[in-house]
Amino acid sequence: MKTGWSAFLKSFLISFVIIFSLGAILFSYLMNDQYKALESSSAPHVTENYTLQEDEEMNILVAMSETREAVADRFLLLNIDPIDRMVIVTGIPNNAQATVNIKTGTISELYDYGGAPMAVRAVQNLFFITIDRYIRVDNESLAQIVDMLGGVEYEVEQPAVYQSPTGSTVEVETGRQLLDGRRFAAMLRNRELDTLEQVNTAARLTSALLEQRLGGLSKKLDSFYREMVNLTDTNLSSFDYEYRKHGLTALMESGGTIYQPVVLDGKEEGEVFAISDISKKEVKELYRLPTDEEDS
Repeated sequence: MKTGWSAFLKSFLISFVIIFSLGAILFSYLMNDQYKALESSSAPHVTENYTLQEDEEMNILVAMSETREAVADRFLLLNIDPIDRMVIVTGIPNNAQATVNIKTGTISELYDYGGAPMAVRAVQNLFFITIDRYIRVDNESLAQIVDMLGGVEYEVEQPAVYQSPTGSTVEVETGRQLLDGRRFAAMLRNRELDTLEQVNTAARLTSALLEQRLGGLSKKLDSFYREMVNLTDTNLSSFDYEYRKHGLTALMESGGTIYQPVVLDGKEEGEVFAISDISKKEVKELYRLPTDEEDS
């Protein structure tokens, strides 16, 4: 009896081990297959299958100041349009006048009163356009961003000398040259130029920078976005970036992207710069988003 019982027990244990092992192998296979399916379903859209959306177009106001604490006194308006493959850049005079609610003042005065959101509303009211986001950057951070991009080759027509609040001096000579971040920032603050020359030079210079450097940025867009956000004050969110990331990449990698600086016209009227009606109309047409309502 003992021999029979021992043989039965041994046989039972061997069968149990075999069945358990087969079950474990099957369970592992099924779980691994399920994990791969889940991983695949949560993966981002493949770029070649991605369809650009009309609302990926964006207008951004860039407000620049000498230091982080100072009032912004240089303004750029960007339009990024992945569908039409266009990037438009306009310099905005800081002493152009606008009205927000019942308060009238220059763009810089309104910025000083209500910060970047107030400046956004001022520029919107000035040109009757929609501005989606703003980026506020000081001279030092601007220089770092330009250096990250690799600088810009530019034909400097008039020399520039800029002395920072800390006392350091940056000089830019005439001629074709590669401008680093410090000299780029100095060009935007060339006090030898009048208001119109300043804003139009800023538009041309920034447009040249984007045209030359955006193409090489597509492979490292994530890291550039993180660095840019850390160096600036902005209401551009991670959702904004992720939603437009594929469109931005397509725009950067397209050989047919148009980079267009808008050259403004106007004149000084006392301490205020009056932008011409023709220039206002051009900006309104170029920066109008598909969701904007047409004037009645």
